[in-house]
Amino acid sequence: MKTSIFGISNKTRLIVESIENFCDEIEIFDFIVDYDFTNEQIDKRKIKINIENNLRNNFEILKNNADYIFLASNSDILNSYFYQKIINDFDKNRIQMIISNKDLYGMYKDKNYSVINSFDPNKNELISIIRS
Repeated sequence: MKTSIFGISNKTRLIVESIENFCDEIEIFDFIVDYDFTNEQIDKRKIKINIENNLRNNFEILKNNADYIFLASNSDILNSYFYQKIINDFDKNRIQMIISNKDLYGMYKDKNYSVINSFDPNKNELISIIRS
């Protein structure tokens, strides 16, 4: 099983820790290098980190062969943007975005989008599915 994650953040660390033993491959995408995160993950063969400057125009690489996608950057705007671009061609039950803004989170939740605002791996349905 392959999982793609957009964004390197503290949320990304939590997602990786929660699913790394249940995935064959985890591919992480971002615009800039986070050397601390990269150094933490360097010995893990299942994890690939890709720095892609043109990701906004080439979001297709996020979903290439991915079974699941997490949008976990620190930017609600970018997470929302990628969700809107990907959702038409990807199963909405296999994608999840993290939104920090309470009002924006409520709006997406009302529209039945797969969204979380605080990360608790025990309450996250998508992580539970991956773990099973």
